Amino acid sequence: MYRTLHSSLGPPKQRLGESHSDVLVTGTDLFGARFEEKGKDIRQTEQGFSFSLYRPVAEKAILQINLHPDCPETPCWVTAVIVHAKERFDGMQTVDVRLLPLH
Repeated sequence: MYRTLHSSLGPPKQRLGESHSDVLVTGTDLFGARFEEKGKDIRQTEQGFSFSLYRPVAEKAILQINLHPDCPETPCWVTAVIVHAKERFDGMQTVDVRLLPLH
């Protein structure tokens, strides 16, 4: 699955560039409400990848993430678990996620 994620993000220069800087995230927030929000600034990490969200989320929560939200003809949904969520001074959270295996 990691290989699929890696190839879905595109070539290394595009991964962190403007063309792939957003993901569409759906899940349940810190208060139990369902949400859908665009995550910004996607980056690969050792465990998976990270992005920024305004919605407060909790560690160990499950998220559905569309890696290509601007291409409705080729959606790429993955399921991930939040391994770390860090508050920032600008009101956003940096959310680190790890992909869950396909069943």
